Amino acid sequence: MKFNEEHLGALLEFLDDILVHPENNWFKEELLKILTWEGIAPDGRNVYFTGFIKNLRANYIDKSKYFYRNVKNKKLRSELERDFQEMLWWKMMNNVKRQYSFAFYQMENMLNYFISNSNALEKVIKDPKRFTLKFNEKFIVRCGDDIKTNDITKVKSIYTKIVIWAYEKDKVDWLLTFPNKYNIDNIVNIRNLNSHQNSQKDSPYYDNLVKEFKHGDETNHGYVINILNEFKETVVLK
Repeated sequence: MKFNEEHLGALLEFLDDILVHPENNWFKEELLKILTWEGIAPDGRNVYFTGFIKNLRANYIDKSKYFYRNVKNKKLRSELERDFQEMLWWKMMNNVKRQYSFAFYQMENMLNYFISNSNALEKVIKDPKRFTLKFNEKFIVRCGDDIKTNDITKVKSIYTKIVIWAYEKDKVDWLLTFPNKYNIDNIVNIRNLNSHQNSQKDSPYYDNLVKEFKHGDETNHGYVINILNEFKETVVLK
C-alpha cells in the first residue's frame, strides 16, 4: 500500500513531538522493537540490526552509570542515568534539539534536588535582594520575583534556580565567566525550540546554531558534559 508522502511527513512530525518527552520512553522502546530487523546483506552475510541497537544501548547504559556512579540518592541517580542515555542516543542520531533537551532535564533535575533538600528558598524569601544577578543590561535575574513559597514546583524559571545555585555554592564568578553562561544558554534555548510555548525572539539564532552543531565536531558535546559535571560535583556529590 502506497501512502501519501505529505501524510507520512506529518506522521514523522507527530512522532517527533511524542518522543521528545521522557515520560514517553516506553513508547520509543516499543517503536524500536518494530523498526529493528534481521536480514541478509548482498554478500550473503547475516545482518542483525537488533543486535547493533542493543550494543549501543548497553554502551550508553555503561557510560551513564559511570558518569553518575557517585550519586547516592537512588531515585535521582536512576533518573539522571536514564536522561544521560537518551542524550547520548540522540547525539548519535545527530538530533541536536533532543540531545540538548535531555541535557536540560539532567541540569534541572539536579537543581531541583539541591533546592528541595536545602533551605535556599527560605533564604530567597527572607533576603530577595541578595539573590539578584545582573548578566547584562537586558538580562537581570531577580529570584525574589519568582519565589513566593517554599514549593520548588512553583519556581518556573530555570535561571532563577541557576542563580540560587550560584549564590549558595559560591559559583557566581564561574557562572559569569565565558563560556559557562554561553553553554548554559545553549542548553536552555535549544531545548526551548522543542517547546510548544516557544515564542522567543532569538529562535532564528538558535535554529542556525543547531545547524552548525549538526555539521560540527564533538566540541559542543564536550561543553555540555562540562556543564553537567559542574552541577553534579557541586550539587549531588557534596
